[in-house]
Amino acid sequence: MTGSEAFNHATRGILARSNAKLGMRSRDFSAASKLSGNGSGDRLIDERFATLRFKAAAAGCAERTPTIWRARPLCLSCSACCRNTEMILTPSDIRRLEALGYRREEFAMLRGGFYRLRNVKGRCYFLRGSRCAVYEYRPIGCSMYPIVIDVEKGDVALDEDCPIAGETTEGELELARAHAKRVLEELGILPRS
Repeated sequence: MTGSEAFNHATRGILARSNAKLGMRSRDFSAASKLSGNGSGDRLIDERFATLRFKAAAAGCAERTPTIWRARPLCLSCSACCRNTEMILTPSDIRRLEALGYRREEFAMLRGGFYRLRNVKGRCYFLRGSRCAVYEYRPIGCSMYPIVIDVEKGDVALDEDCPIAGETTEGELELARAHAKRVLEELGILPRS
């Protein structure tokens, strides 16, 4: 069963079990499945469909992103890192987001030889208000931020544009180093070990 087939199968089962809770009928789901998730269309249906996506993910269709940099309270209101993002997506990031029911064409664009998060009106495709719609399943680079990969130095560094980058712990830096190596291997920048 492919990832999208698994998502569709899990979503149909979840929908059947959660009609009363969500107040959604099958015809609502078919309308919701046509939404792009970028805030267009009926917001209520969009929010309900997002709930279905995450229930499907919880049912095993997508694996959560590891927490590398623990978000601080300011992150919930700032979201500066989600504006005009250039975040590169790994193949596993793309698979994880597609398993949630998003199409690659919706959330990513190919530029400079890599897929990157798409911006809509200067904001990350997944940014809703000041919160990430896919936070538990966000790209690995987003989970690392404000720790960024410095390819030339072969190490990680802090992006000083983040107002709270200085709060980064040594443990977060060490965890980021381990993940950075895997990210570079997955992107084909480093040979796989």
